Amino acid sequence: MLKVKTSLILLGLSLTTTMAAAAYVQKEPPALKPIPEDRVLYRETSGTPIQLETYQVTGKCGMSLWIDKKLAFIIKKDEKTSFLLPKGRHEIRLTYEPLPKEPRNEEEKERYKYCYKEEPQKLGYVKEVEIKEDTPYLLHVRTNRGNLFRFRLYENAPQPEKKYPFY
Repeated sequence: MLKVKTSLILLGLSLTTTMAAAAYVQKEPPALKPIPEDRVLYRETSGTPIQLETYQVTGKCGMSLWIDKKLAFIIKKDEKTSFLLPKGRHEIRLTYEPLPKEPRNEEEKERYKYCYKEEPQKLGYVKEVEIKEDTPYLLHVRTNRGNLFRFRLYENAPQPEKKYPFY
């Protein structure tokens, strides 16, 4: 009887340890789709290469990325693109997707409660960055359910194992 109880306890501990270890294994990030052309508004023909990727997007709202106070991209979950940015200082703002004054369909009507903002270009997360010549960059953008917008700009685009760090 004691052997059976001990075996069951050890089996339970083994399962608990295995489940805890599995929880710590970092999941592979989802495959990213290119941002559709109709949502790419930024078109520089020379400059430093920037790879843009979404990261931990869990909010219902779309995002907009503004470069030097001009709308550059409208971004959804699990998307990517690359673009050129001239060297020097730039203001980058990540905020709500600009939406029309009135919802156009039922899906938009639901999102409107949280996502419509009168002047999204004045909200969100803004940072001034210095872009160097001949240095590849990786720009991770993210938002959460509370619509906290954040981005991180990496110099010399990190290796895949370092690509998705904890914030």
